[in-house]
Amino acid sequence: MQKSRKKYEARFKSEVVMNLLSNKFTIRELSDKYQLHQSVILRWKNEFLENSHLIFEKNPDETFKEKEELIDSLYKTIGQRDIELEWLKKKVGYFSR
Repeated sequence: MQKSRKKYEARFKSEVVMNLLSNKFTIRELSDKYQLHQSVILRWKNEFLENSHLIFEKNPDETFKEKEELIDSLYKTIGQRDIELEWLKKKVGYFSR
């Protein structure tokens, strides 16, 4: 029988890491407090430090808005191409008689 791994929410992970980075608690104290292995806490800390630059990246809402605008313009272009194609098919059919 296999034991499944526990999955922790990002908010919980960030709380543990912030407690560690604040130097209020040692790794051992956090390990006892949250019932986590020390290596797990250190892995979360390293992951946090590696990805901390993402906090200052573009606002996700702006990125979403840009993607929506791109999708709208692409649909508009596809629609225009469909209209042109239908027009050409009619004209070719007219001349092939």
